[in-house]
Amino acid sequence: MPALKTSQEVIQATGVAGLADYYDVIPLLDAAGFTVKRRYPLGSVAAQVVKPNGAPASACFIAIAVEPPQNPNGVSRVGGEAGLYDFPRRG
Repeated sequence: MPALKTSQEVIQATGVAGLADYYDVIPLLDAAGFTVKRRYPLGSVAAQVVKPNGAPASACFIAIAVEPPQNPNGVSRVGGEAGLYDFPRRG
């Protein structure tokens, strides 16, 4: 597989844009990677926390970045983070 050099290449290689529970895919501007939100599984405790209208009150926020290889035939380092995204409350 060739080195992934752009955020769009990383998004395409992971296939995240086509996954049903993942949404709001945003390409990174300063690295090859993206952020995305994922709904918590329906049976989980986090999924039980909802807004008054029944919509989820939070989601899992995921960030993936791919570093350029250190040499032409090298392997790229992939970094990732995940955490709770608490939807903003509206007045």
